Amino acid sequence: MTSSEHDGPLHATGLAFEKLKNRWHLVLTLEDGRVHVVPLTFYPTLQQATQRQRENWEWIGKGDGVHWPDLDLDLSVGGIAQGRREHVPARAGPRAARWKPGQPLPTGFRHVRSDWLVDDKGRRIYVGSRTVRAPSR
Repeated sequence: MTSSEHDGPLHATGLAFEKLKNRWHLVLTLEDGRVHVVPLTFYPTLQQATQRQRENWEWIGKGDGVHWPDLDLDLSVGGIAQGRREHVPARAGPRAARWKPGQPLPTGFRHVRSDWLVDDKGRRIYVGSRTVRAPSR
């Protein structure tokens, strides 16, 4: 039975992280016994997280998705099973202003977590490089 032949939503019963061939993978077990092994490169937020942050997760609903509160990340079981990657917005462009922790935030931004800012329109901007772009008006 493939995912497309499955009647109704997919539900997971198990989640683990395993290192296979020197690469970390997310291992998801579905309630029907199928197992999906996905490289963490599909999920940059998980790949860059500490092991402790990765292991602090909880089910959404009855196994419809997974939530990582420390990372502000939600993944659907259906998306993982279909091989969908995490969407990460592009980094700030060449005209970006340099921003470092401890400095005042640029006008129009608020801090969400260590590597993300949100502008006044609610758009998330990845600042893993500590570079942010002024919001477009």
